[in-house]
Amino acid sequence: MNYSKGFTLLEVIISVAILAFISVFTAASIQNAIKFKAKTIKQIEETAYVRDALKIMAEDIRQAYNYKDINIELFNLAQDERKKRYEQKKNKNSKGKKEGEKKEGEGESESTPPTGETSPQTETAEKPGQQKTFEKKEEKRFTQFLGESDKLNFTCTCNSRSLENSPFSNLAEVGYYTEDCRGRLDKRKSSKCLWRRLSPVIDDKVDEGGSKQVLLEDVESVKFKFIGPESEEEWRNTWMTDESGDAVSKNIFPYAVEISIEMKPIKEGAKKVAMTVVAPLSFPNHQKTTQERIDEQKKAEETEKQ
Repeated sequence: MNYSKGFTLLEVIISVAILAFISVFTAASIQNAIKFKAKTIKQIEETAYVRDALKIMAEDIRQAYNYKDINIELFNLAQDERKKRYEQKKNKNSKGKKEGEKKEGEGESESTPPTGETSPQTETAEKPGQQKTFEKKEEKRFTQFLGESDKLNFTCTCNSRSLENSPFSNLAEVGYYTEDCRGRLDKRKSSKCLWRRLSPVIDDKVDEGGSKQVLLEDVESVKFKFIGPESEEEWRNTWMTDESGDAVSKNIFPYAVEISIEMKPIKEGAKKVAMTVVAPLSFPNHQKTTQERIDEQKKAEETEKQ
């Protein structure tokens, strides 16, 4: 007797159920993989935004420029030397004149010059109102480095000249600070942003003027720390080279700047991105002046004599 072979209804139902389960599981796995990929890409992009901002800031800091006019320094040193020689000559003539008067009072006629002639000691004596002055030139500083814990302004050689006959040099004023801004893509969104200010005009207000642009959105905090001469052992929260600075920082640029940025997008499930870099200055130009070196050498010689 021949029996027809095939699947029973139960076997078909079980097979379809298994196939459906495998299909659903595969689809869910693919969907989760796609979501994870999108999330990872977003995190990489957010990290890249912070890294790019730090690169721009580090490059500007690397080009920080501290200008010192060597001609004015040499002129002032020459004025000091002229004044010193002038005082020595004046004292010598005054001493010679007193000795001549003393001899004349003692009756030594040989020291008295003939009528109409002047004594060698008195011929270079000054007339009243003809006191010589040895004025020094004061160097007006336009290159500054004003650093605080949450903002930074300084001069650097970071200005790009796009036009051949542009009246500006490669020097510029650069500033970094945080301030609220609207989203570049979604104008309805507002967040704390990191701004970069650039001014090709160098003046006595290094923290003002120029154009500004948003460097990074959704910023939680930006912090700066500084290290330089005579502060190598610890980082400082401020570094001011203007009149408000102390003996460590006045007219002296730091060695390096530590930049710390924390960023967290305003959306559900977003993770905070935090990065820190140390940006060194290529040429801080904080060498001591010639006068300071001379003074130190004199002090060292006096110490050796003692």
